[in-house]
Amino acid sequence: MQTDTGTTRSSKAETKSSPHARLWTHLRSWFLGGVVILAAAGILGGCAALGKRLETPRISLSRIEVESATFFEMVMGVTLRIFNTNDVPLTLKGADVSLEVNGKAFARGVSPIETTLPAYGTTLVPMTLYSSTMDMVEGFVKMKNRDALKYRVYGSVRIEGGFLLPSSLPFSSEGELSLDELQPEK
Repeated sequence: MQTDTGTTRSSKAETKSSPHARLWTHLRSWFLGGVVILAAAGILGGCAALGKRLETPRISLSRIEVESATFFEMVMGVTLRIFNTNDVPLTLKGADVSLEVNGKAFARGVSPIETTLPAYGTTLVPMTLYSSTMDMVEGFVKMKNRDALKYRVYGSVRIEGGFLLPSSLPFSSEGELSLDELQPEK
């Protein structure tokens, strides 16, 4: 339809979209919304599976011996037994370990570890711990009235993680040794 200014104006009937075009637009909106919801559910479901919570490894003291001593410091060789109670292998990268004896800080050390601990497996990890000689002497003097030696090994093990795995897992283990068992037989 032509106006007196010479421009063309379409009628109302021509500006309305056809029923097929409206249906297509409506279906396309529903389809894209469904795709977004399915994609979000897949991503979140995948993250939940990959980021499942790892159990803390069990760690026990397997061996301890004095390697050297000076007036100020004592160096001890320690072997830790690490148990992986997870259904996935853990690649160990390092450990930060503290040793407490009878409730008092006794020794501490850090060590790089380059080993893969299989699922439901165990391994021995040698470490070096350092202690103040004065603290050790003080601890031994206080032990003479005790029947048992209580110890606690704690710290964290660094693991090779990835985007969804933790980079370190804390641990703590306690035990007790009878002082009668530590004395040589006569």
